[in-house]
Amino acid sequence: MQRPLKWLLMLNKRLYKKSSFIIIMLFIPLCVFALGIAAKQQSGFVSIVLAKEDSADPISTELVNSFLSERSLIRFTLADSPAEAVTEVKNGDADAAWIFPADMEAEIDKYASIGSNKNSFIKVIEREENVFLRLTREKLSASLFGYSARVRYIDFARTNIPELDLTDEQLMSYFDNVSVSEELFTIGSIGDFDTEGQSTNYLAAPIRGILAILIMLCGMAATIFYMQDEKSGTFALVKSKNRIYVSAACVMIAVMNIAAVTLFALVISGVATAFLNELVCLLLYALCCTAFCLLLMQIFRNLRLFAATIPLFVIATGVFCPVFFDLRKTAVVGHLFPPTYYINAAYSNSYKLYMLLYLTALIILLAIIQKITAKKRI
Repeated sequence: MQRPLKWLLMLNKRLYKKSSFIIIMLFIPLCVFALGIAAKQQSGFVSIVLAKEDSADPISTELVNSFLSERSLIRFTLADSPAEAVTEVKNGDADAAWIFPADMEAEIDKYASIGSNKNSFIKVIEREENVFLRLTREKLSASLFGYSARVRYIDFARTNIPELDLTDEQLMSYFDNVSVSEELFTIGSIGDFDTEGQSTNYLAAPIRGILAILIMLCGMAATIFYMQDEKSGTFALVKSKNRIYVSAACVMIAVMNIAAVTLFALVISGVATAFLNELVCLLLYALCCTAFCLLLMQIFRNLRLFAATIPLFVIATGVFCPVFFDLRKTAVVGHLFPPTYYINAAYSNSYKLYMLLYLTALIILLAIIQKITAKKRI
């Protein structure tokens, strides 16, 4: 028992003499730190500049402040005047401008009581018509609904129930005190974990996927280290049938070291779920990456050929796995690579089972190739 442990410690010690391994390990916290800084900056796919005709109008101020405080795919900025907002759109500094009128309360009252498009009161100026800007207008309408619904409620009550002997304040007290617990839509992540109240900036969202690729890259680098050692005769005293276990140990140790750093990075970045869940996912993923790299080593037995395929696999995982985008058309291809299972397993218990099945499939394929190559040697 002492001899295997000594071997493992020696293999682990040798890793830290490899500059490429140290670079990968240091790149993980640097990557998380860089994405964390980027997430705090203003960002968005669509840029909208807000402006108020009356800077003291309470409703306009409340709406503008709510938009500016959001962290979403829409980047909101505030212009000093409507003219400046229009200029920003003309110059291409913003995709659209939303201009709020001077007396929002009166404008909302007029619009809610008449209900005609001719009484629209928010000026929306856009550079061009596209799908993204149409969706932003839906957001604007939803934000205004809370104000117009109250006015519409009073108008409806006065028009349709004239015998109702209540003041506006009394009517509004009923409106405000009614609590509707049912939701029309429930939106959440796949899986069984409660993510209510959590908000992750979309720039920080790919952290898990990027770290998954780095772990896989580390496994491939460790595989190259083993292939170099085997070529130089480091494991010449080990029987041929047992070298698969030595290679697995070499790769697994490297992957586990990076996985430990990854766990720390996920926690400090705020992306981590429950600690036990993250630990289980990383352990399963480390096994999957080890088996995946060993399978590639058996397929691409030439050292130079294996090294040449690494950039291709890294690009493929970034494209086909749900690192930045989850595209259904590429889902089948994405499931050929370990990161897909790890990214989804963090939020889905089902994917933990899929990861075990994927690991089993890799081990079976590895065993088959091992037998085939062993017969060829004989």
